[in-house]
Amino acid sequence: MDGNGRWARERGQIASAGHKAGIDALQRTVESCIEHGIGYLTVFALSVENNRNRDDQEVKFLISLMYSVVHERLQKLHDEGVKLIFVGSIQALEDQGLLEVIKRAEILTKENTRLVLTVSLNFSGRDDIVQATRSLLKLVQENQIDPSDIDVSTFGNHLSMSHIPEGYRDPDLLIRTGGEQRLSNFLLWQLAYSELYFSDTYWPDFDAEDFSIALEEYSKRDRRFGARIP
Repeated sequence: MDGNGRWARERGQIASAGHKAGIDALQRTVESCIEHGIGYLTVFALSVENNRNRDDQEVKFLISLMYSVVHERLQKLHDEGVKLIFVGSIQALEDQGLLEVIKRAEILTKENTRLVLTVSLNFSGRDDIVQATRSLLKLVQENQIDPSDIDVSTFGNHLSMSHIPEGYRDPDLLIRTGGEQRLSNFLLWQLAYSELYFSDTYWPDFDAEDFSIALEEYSKRDRRFGARIP
């Protein structure tokens, strides 16, 4: 969800205006996923680097905006059959109101199955891998597992996306808006074989047509997963 700040600057507005406009783009994307029968959507709302390197006021606004969005749109998402999951170092944000509204959202929507919307908040793909490694090391030290038992599947079960069934954890398609062409420390483990699609459209302008174009491009990709196709 990239390009909020640039979208705002080009309109002579402050970054917060772009972040607000980006919420509508997220709602449109959720609706597009439901329309196309897509069962899992994961969005990168705030990275650890954003939290560390952005202006304090902007970060505080983003946290406040996240609280407001979840609080105000929770019932609509629930009515649409959306299950909400939040991953990342959320406790480190030290915002009790946000923690409470996240807990309420996850409890309310836990039985929904139409779309699983995972929100990555204060998230780092590298930190996720380190945390999984520490978790497995602890199990080895406690003699609960043997090092030889650790494989790709076992490791994946200790990552943040373990709430998604194993066959669906690795995204089929990564869409990045705003013209940037990098992963920026997102789902580094899970994106190993994902198709990458980069759009020049700023996130606040990203709409159903843009989403359909991305899906159409994805449909043309030849996914071989290392195999040779005759």
